[in-house]
Amino acid sequence: MKQKNSSAGFRSLSTLLHLRTAVIEQRPVLVFMAGELIGSGVIDAIDENVTFDDITEDIVYIKGERYIRNVCAFYYAR
Repeated sequence: MKQKNSSAGFRSLSTLLHLRTAVIEQRPVLVFMAGELIGSGVIDAIDENVTFDDITEDIVYIKGERYIRNVCAFYYAR
């Protein structure tokens, strides 16, 4: 379910270490792309250095959905 929202006021998970910490602590996160809320929940897993057609990305899984780390912005939910 997509909805317009703002990430203002939420603590950013800007590094891989931040995302790993959220996994360990099982804290819910919000996922934004281009300022739009596109997902939320506890991170199930992180696949690092996944290669697609000569492009290497980190993939974050939440509720079975895949989010590319360099395309999306991740924030702790309150």
